[in-house]
Amino acid sequence: MKPRLYTFYSLLVILSLLLSACGEIQGLIPGGKVTISIVYGSEKKEWLEPLVAQFNAANNQTTDGKIIEVQATAMGSIESVRGIIDGTLQPTVWSPASSVYIPVANAEWRKTHGDDLVTGNPKDLVLSPVVIAMWRPMAQALGWPDKAIGWADVAELATSDEGWSAYGHPEWGQFKFGHTHPDYSNSGIVSIIAEAYAGAGKQRGLTEADLDAADVRAFMTAVERGFETG
Repeated sequence: MKPRLYTFYSLLVILSLLLSACGEIQGLIPGGKVTISIVYGSEKKEWLEPLVAQFNAANNQTTDGKIIEVQATAMGSIESVRGIIDGTLQPTVWSPASSVYIPVANAEWRKTHGDDLVTGNPKDLVLSPVVIAMWRPMAQALGWPDKAIGWADVAELATSDEGWSAYGHPEWGQFKFGHTHPDYSNSGIVSIIAEAYAGAGKQRGLTEADLDAADVRAFMTAVERGFETG
């Protein structure tokens, strides 16, 4: 046999043995990866990202030796609801910014699937208040800190022809109020819900009948009348 041909066949034999050995070794070494995808409300990003990094760094494994990797994506809750409903998003875990999105998601899911997307009573991971914020001098003009300021004060100011003149500050002009768009922002939709609760004089158990009540509608209209659009 010629030397070159001998070398060629020798290489083939060696490669065959190596490939065979690799296959046997691969069967002995635990391998593979299990990916858990999480889509969560962006408000939790600073809290959740370090926890995900810590979990992934620990190389946690399943019982059959697969590495568990968490891939977390921050996303607006309304955007994630729409993605899950239309099938473009299929996360392992969905953690919206607020539990108010769960009945909305369930209602939309039932239209095409006949059951609920989320079952049971999921526990809140984080509780964060939505508050009315204003400059300190303006809050003091309304009586703070001796007087608690609420949505009723906002409604009164929003419908007042005098505006801040009624509180001794004509230089501040008319009262302007703002919140993010409820169709795109968690704080926006929660602000609207808070207005409805204030109008109904409730802290829990808001109903459709409350929302249909003329006085509640009038109250919410009054609050939104001072909304800053410019």
